Amino acid sequence: QSSHRIGDRRVFLYSPVLVMHIGIHHILVVQDGGVHVPNEDWRVKENSTITYSVGGLILSNSGAVTANYWLSEIYDQEIANAHRDCDIHIHDLSMLTGYCAGWSLMQLIQEGLGGIKGKISSSPAKHLSVLCNQMVNFLGIMQNEWAGAQAFSSFDTYLAPFVRADNLSYREVKQCIESFIFGVNTPSRWGTQAPFTNITLDWTVPDDLAEMPAIVAGKPQDYRYKDCKKEMDMINRAFIETMIEGDADGRGFQYPIPTYSITKDFDWSETENNRLLFEMTSKYGTPYFSNYVNSDMKPSDVRSMCCRLRLDLRELRKKSGGFFGSGESTGSIGVVTLNMPRLAYLSMNEEDFFTRLDRLMDLSARSLKIKRNLVSKLLD
Repeated sequence: QSSHRIGDRRVFLYSPVLVMHIGIHHILVVQDGGVHVPNEDWRVKENSTITYSVGGLILSNSGAVTANYWLSEIYDQEIANAHRDCDIHIHDLSMLTGYCAGWSLMQLIQEGLGGIKGKISSSPAKHLSVLCNQMVNFLGIMQNEWAGAQAFSSFDTYLAPFVRADNLSYREVKQCIESFIFGVNTPSRWGTQAPFTNITLDWTVPDDLAEMPAIVAGKPQDYRYKDCKKEMDMINRAFIETMIEGDADGRGFQYPIPTYSITKDFDWSETENNRLLFEMTSKYGTPYFSNYVNSDMKPSDVRSMCCRLRLDLRELRKKSGGFFGSGESTGSIGVVTLNMPRLAYLSMNEEDFFTRLDRLMDLSARSLKIKRNLVSKLLD
């Protein structure tokens, strides 16, 4: 065994094995003329959607460098040491970007997919099949700019007018929804992952959209969203049936993760769509349910982004200006997890526990503020 340093890399030589390290991250092993990444490291399993592949190798290598940059150049020593010592875990250090974001499906319907100089642009969709394709491409594009989930709200409400405009049959609607679901489950993002996607389905037309003219092909129609309830039911039925059926091998789909709002007006009767909804729930546990019964909030006040986050838009409205306070285009900076079992183990008594907890919470908040400043600067 011998050790050599090349720049900031330390290369350990074994015969006949070459192991390369950058910082604390295991990068690759060259052995008997072949190259592979050891599969034992916890980072390989940190994200369940990352596949063991060349794309995963590229993400692992670049992620190791980026994580080292965050801990060595961006965060102060106290925050970096808290992460390295496992007092806290700063998620997504391998990404130099924000965590998750929700986007306006209405804006995509009105403007189409484009706006980047030198890149392909698409006009506003005239048909449901085209819109489903644009949504898949949009979510895939935006996922490459963010570490976490990408979300659309009012999925069924906004899609329903396209069904009405072309007088689509249920079979045609289901084919479109199938193409969307299979599309967002294709491993197309960095690290050979499927985009982490979340959609909110209204089930019934929300009050804030009911009287608005329906938009198709980027133009208002002579009917309103409240007039498309039958088409909404078709969208919901097609979506749930496809999720229940799974892929060609019968596996359930990871994405999109659907969120349904439970309000005082929710129809609990024995309808076909209700039966399908709770069949999907019992089979896979797939959907989230946002409970607004006995709440002072309305569905329009909240946007569900991903497995960890629901945003109260009433709070965001108090912030004037800035990308992260701009209405429907909302998101989150990052996630920090406190190591509570370790905290309890190290504490001598209750007072010591809360003293340590206060310190870690302050460190976590400070780390997120630092990240916010950097991400905002990069977005500007």
